[in-house]
Amino acid sequence: MNRVKPNYSRPLDFKQGRVELSHGSGGRAMAQLIAELFTAGFDNAYLAQGNDGALLPQITGRLVMSCDGHVVSPLFFAGGDIGCLSVHGTINDVAMMGARPLYLAASFILEEGFPLADLKRIVTSMANAARIAGVPIVAGDTKVVEQGKGDGVFITTTGVGVAREDITLSGDLAQPGDTILLSGTIGDHGMAVLSQRENLTFDAPIVSDTAALHGLVAAMLDSGVKLRVLRDPTRGGLATTLNEIAKQSGVGMMLHESAIAVNQPVEAACEFLGLDPLYVANEGKLVAICAPEDAGRLLEVMLAHPLAREAAIIGEVTEDAHGFVQMTTKLGGRRIVDWLAGSSCRGCVEATSKIQLGMNGHVCVAVGAGLTKFHYHARIGGQCAVLVEDQGIDVHLFEHGQFADHFRHAQQYVLQRRHIGRSHVAECAQHLGDAGILD
Repeated sequence: MNRVKPNYSRPLDFKQGRVELSHGSGGRAMAQLIAELFTAGFDNAYLAQGNDGALLPQITGRLVMSCDGHVVSPLFFAGGDIGCLSVHGTINDVAMMGARPLYLAASFILEEGFPLADLKRIVTSMANAARIAGVPIVAGDTKVVEQGKGDGVFITTTGVGVAREDITLSGDLAQPGDTILLSGTIGDHGMAVLSQRENLTFDAPIVSDTAALHGLVAAMLDSGVKLRVLRDPTRGGLATTLNEIAKQSGVGMMLHESAIAVNQPVEAACEFLGLDPLYVANEGKLVAICAPEDAGRLLEVMLAHPLAREAAIIGEVTEDAHGFVQMTTKLGGRRIVDWLAGSSCRGCVEATSKIQLGMNGHVCVAVGAGLTKFHYHARIGGQCAVLVEDQGIDVHLFEHGQFADHFRHAQQYVLQRRHIGRSHVAECAQHLGDAGILD
């Protein structure tokens, strides 16, 4: 007869098992989950202390701390998952302050019934990402909510780093004349998640760009250039990030559409879903603003790094009390790159329905409140852009001097259509062209 081992407990079933309420109750089941999954997975001396907090070595220098909550659906996507994303996101936030990330803490909110196999996969991904980045997860917490009151798993990570004494980076330091650089293509992460969520497949796969950027930032800081601002354009995309900086610094910006790279599959997916890549999230890119005399040198440093092979100068900081972010288009026109309003993930970028006037005589008619933008340029004694947007039923008419009659004509036509869809865009453009309004 086999004897029962002292203090024996059945190992967690990481194949068929599921999260139970007892895993968050503070008892034996919770201790087992922590020991067999989190402590074993993250495996470092600080976490092994087993206390309510981690006792860390004394740090000399200015501390930087950042906290980031992570909710994503689906939890696993091409190029990553919520696990590595939670590590990369917080490391990047600390790095954007010009700091070297040192430690992470992670908090998990688990839903009752969540598969332990998926949880282990997430923890393994986090552990690998932290190990590769050289930033250990030294403390954590776990809570379990009843089934139906969560979405599988939510992760909050907190990061601590130390900033260089001779460098200060902040969103309020951009100056007119500064150069704006971008480390690569935009929209990869957001479209990787969204295309998988919507079960869309393309000839070329869309892969998330999630990555830890602290190595790239260190190389940029080591170059000695006069960096003023670093930001990672995550939620809200490049457009929202630049509007944040413009507001903080009290400046304007002029971007150049031809310099902003978008991978072809991402561009196609955005067109299909009616999204503007400028508003789609990124998780492995950064925006840098530096003194104009250092732009060339900084670009060389970025291009030499594997995470910035497609870096480019995308614009300049301008003097503008209104804080407008503008962009010269590939067609030679100019548009406002406004804040994101609504949710880009639902295909409802409404920012472009609010067109601001008065810049260099530009006049706009915005048709619709929603999706993909179609740009046409007129020759009516000045530059005019008519934006016809998909699935729009609201017409925002901005009258300006001698152009008012032309715009009333355009508005009347659009109102007659009542609903502007993709199939109507060419027809609308032709009609306006026949009326002498458009090229």
